[in-house]
Amino acid sequence: MIKKIIQVVLVCFLICFSFYYTEKSVDLVKYTDPIMKEIKNNATNYKVQTSDALVTEDEVLPGYNGLEVDYESSYQAMKRIGQYDKDRLVLKETTPKVSIKDHYDKYIIKGNYLKDTVGLVFLLDEKINVNQITNVLDAKGVTATFITTNKYLEDNPKIIYELAKADYEIELTITDEDELVLARNTLKNIINYSGEYCYLEEKNENVLKICEKSKMHSILPTFSVSSFKDLKDHLESGAIIKINNNEIKELSTIINYIKQRGYTLETLTYLLSEDRIEK
Repeated sequence: MIKKIIQVVLVCFLICFSFYYTEKSVDLVKYTDPIMKEIKNNATNYKVQTSDALVTEDEVLPGYNGLEVDYESSYQAMKRIGQYDKDRLVLKETTPKVSIKDHYDKYIIKGNYLKDTVGLVFLLDEKINVNQITNVLDAKGVTATFITTNKYLEDNPKIIYELAKADYEIELTITDEDELVLARNTLKNIINYSGEYCYLEEKNENVLKICEKSKMHSILPTFSVSSFKDLKDHLESGAIIKINNNEIKELSTIINYIKQRGYTLETLTYLLSEDRIEK
């Protein structure tokens, strides 16, 4: 019986060793292949360093992922054609050591300053003409983020549904924990999304802690547009721009000016993303 057990163990060992040896042999062949050598020799030309998030006492700005060559994927892509081809190099992202994902306890007052992008936000209330806004946004081919309260969600589910259906982003503004729970549940029921950001008009430590508890970032506008001068004076990369109701009539002109300055307009999610290769 003991002899039989020893034989079984020995056979298992030999099988495992065979797999291990085969794998190592394959790796040896791969890493001595001229294609792999060429990939490694050129890898530094495509490496992009990460940029850490900028953290101050109570604020944080998003960082930016880096890039490096994915050796295995690049090798497999080139092996199929039997030669090195720089156009078949596959890059993968590397994450910064300091990320906004580690700082829900701080306010975000601006998006990614390394992207030539800004974001428009509109606070939904009963006075706002949503169709007037979306007609302009659609005509200009841009998107935006709409901020809503739980009361507005409950009173206007159809508007919220249509905005989300048109790929506009919906986020929340709250005053207390109960409202956050209600708003997230209401939004989830309408568009199957419960929000990622808490929007504030000014710093509020109580709201900050409530949103941190739910792992939601607290967002403050970089500036509000009450006049065209506000836009000219404060427009910069990463700006989170709140359009006040009295300036909605000038929305077309505002968008034209932003584009003329070389910026694209995106949602908060894009603006705050640290991804270099957008998913």
